Amino acid sequence: MRVLKILAALIVFIQPANAENIALIYGDTGQNPEMINPPRATFLNFASPLSIAGFRVIEPYDRSAENMRKAAQEVVQLLAGGQVDRLVIVVLGPYASNNRETWVLANDAAGASSFSVREKGIAINALSDLAAQAAGRAVIMLAQGAEVAGLGLGLQSGLGEFSRAEGVTYITGAADQLVEITRSGLLEPGMSFAELAQAAPAGVDYSGFVSNDAGLMGAADTGNVAVDTGSVEQGFWQAVKAIDSDKGYEIYLERYPNGPHRAEAETGLEQIASEPGRAARIAEQNLNLSRNKRRQIQGDLALLGFDPQGIDGLFGRGSRGAIKAWQLDRGYGDTGFLTGNQVQQLRGQAIDRKAQLDEQERLAREEAERQDENYWWQTGSSGNEEDLLKYLEKYPDGIYAAQANEMLDNYALERGEAPRAEQQAWDEAIENDTIDGYQSFVAAYPDSRYKEDATTRISELQQAQEHARLVAEAKAQEQRVAGARFSRKIVEQKLENRGFNPGKVDGKFTPTTRQALRQFQNNRGLPVTGYVSRATMAKLMGL
Repeated sequence: MRVLKILAALIVFIQPANAENIALIYGDTGQNPEMINPPRATFLNFASPLSIAGFRVIEPYDRSAENMRKAAQEVVQLLAGGQVDRLVIVVLGPYASNNRETWVLANDAAGASSFSVREKGIAINALSDLAAQAAGRAVIMLAQGAEVAGLGLGLQSGLGEFSRAEGVTYITGAADQLVEITRSGLLEPGMSFAELAQAAPAGVDYSGFVSNDAGLMGAADTGNVAVDTGSVEQGFWQAVKAIDSDKGYEIYLERYPNGPHRAEAETGLEQIASEPGRAARIAEQNLNLSRNKRRQIQGDLALLGFDPQGIDGLFGRGSRGAIKAWQLDRGYGDTGFLTGNQVQQLRGQAIDRKAQLDEQERLAREEAERQDENYWWQTGSSGNEEDLLKYLEKYPDGIYAAQANEMLDNYALERGEAPRAEQQAWDEAIENDTIDGYQSFVAAYPDSRYKEDATTRISELQQAQEHARLVAEAKAQEQRVAGARFSRKIVEQKLENRGFNPGKVDGKFTPTTRQALRQFQNNRGLPVTGYVSRATMAKLMGL
């Protein structure tokens, strides 16, 4: 099994033998200028921090496919000889991909197709297999590359799908972002992959082996050069725990039967045995479904009539229930977790269902058009005004709607009336009775017979709007200048002295008082609100 191979590699990986840290960089050395990764990130941007951290850097002499393979083969030989401790693979684009695999391209890749791309680049899947030999301490960094024009059959430019090996950490993003990660966090002892992922800037994605317990450089440096047995055991345990498989725990117990993590390993085995559907969960987890792929799956389920209760790329209770229902309907075990084959079958069924629905929609549209046309020949084709109105009542946006409206406009013009569309717009403006509505009507029909009416009504509404504003403003001011009862008695007394009847002078503003205030305001050229504004109070006081 693959897990056994990974753990076997881990046993070698943690040995204090003459292993070294290796960095394989497919950079810009010897690369055609038009294929250099934007923004410019050079081989040295990555090689410098890796070299300082103790990595031996391997890079092809140029970006020819032959030399790219020679560099990879050198790493293969080092791995086979147990000479690799940590492995970092840095890849600067450009890439070509189909819906299954992605290739990093060599200089002569222009015009590559599905039939020739294997000779004009290296598959990311092959690099994944390489990195899997150093599982737990292997990182593949993929920087987006330049667009490649003129790719042939079956290929598109850019980083697409690829398989992710167990125990390998994948980091994708812009080249300058990956340089910064290499300089600031990746090579720092004690920094876990999960911590790096949490601190990642927008546009950088971590996938694959993203452990809370393990990072590329292991535990923080304590100053001890020698590797003691406890450190070896601890490093192996962290890798086993991160992979979290029954085989991993079994190998740990076999290698360290009295190790400090024996109880945890035994508990891990018990939990695995007691968790229903664990194998199915891990199988789906190993698919490394992106959030967009999960959205597609949810959309496919919904299209087939299995409601995931949302298309958000998050597999919650609703999505799991929909997956179970689909699995039962198709005769699969209802685990609620998808296999790779099931994902493909679900996609195929959804495509077929979409084609069926599109065909049904086409037939329904053709039938609706047929009925529309038949009704036109029964009614509007006569040219009679009543028949034209009858057609438009049933088919206001029908095939012959424009023709019917034009004919009705001619009837209206003969009678000296406004065209049909203009009359409808005017009726709507009157019904809504707003400034915006009348202004929109005038803008649409500047020569309308209703323009003067619209302009007059706009002025009336604006005046009413302004009066309402003045009333509200005066009402608020009255609370400040005549809010107290004694102040109101003074107002009433002043009104009475000037010949305006406020009613009883008692500090209570009645409708009679409000009327007296409006009369006074009108007499003095003030805004007529019926409330004691600052200006009204000043006039009353003779100021």
